[in-house]
Amino acid sequence: DTLVYSEHIKQAGFVDIFSSIPGAIMVVKEYVDKNFGNSRHKTTQDILCRLKEKKLINFEVTGKVIEDFVNKFGELVESNIVKEKEIDGASEVLKFLSKNYTLYLNSNTPQDSIERIINKKGWKDFFQGIFGSPPGTKSEHLREIIKQSEVLPNEVVVVGDGESDRDSAKIIGASVIGVSGEYSKWQSGEKDFIV
Repeated sequence: DTLVYSEHIKQAGFVDIFSSIPGAIMVVKEYVDKNFGNSRHKTTQDILCRLKEKKLINFEVTGKVIEDFVNKFGELVESNIVKEKEIDGASEVLKFLSKNYTLYLNSNTPQDSIERIINKKGWKDFFQGIFGSPPGTKSEHLREIIKQSEVLPNEVVVVGDGESDRDSAKIIGASVIGVSGEYSKWQSGEKDFIV
């Protein structure tokens, strides 16, 4: 949860989209609890594969099946995130930072969905660019941001709450500010600065 309290919505969304499958809820909860920060595509595929392994589903896990579940998840979660309140002070911090720094948003939420969410939250003008996944990965997006901004990797600071934020920053040589929360479980005193 960096700008909006959204992780509980995402976790509940995965439970909801699989709730019609008998026996699935425990498998889903176990997976999402241990795999915070994965993309919705990876999470959905992994959950479906686990359900298949446990013989809780009898259909093949195809790209189309994964995409159908991802689309159900996206519709459910996007509408709930738009309604969810922001992290206390998020708008004020974005307003301040955008006057003094060039800001980009780099998310594991798909491009079209994250753009709609940011527009509906009234935050579009704070960002020089918005990058969702898919397409691309967070580290690919960071490389593009560096190119667009004409800066060096060590001049970039990634602020985020997930391992994918920290990993993408390390891959390209940027600094990271980790936002600790209920789901990130980052600890103060780690190498990166944790708030």
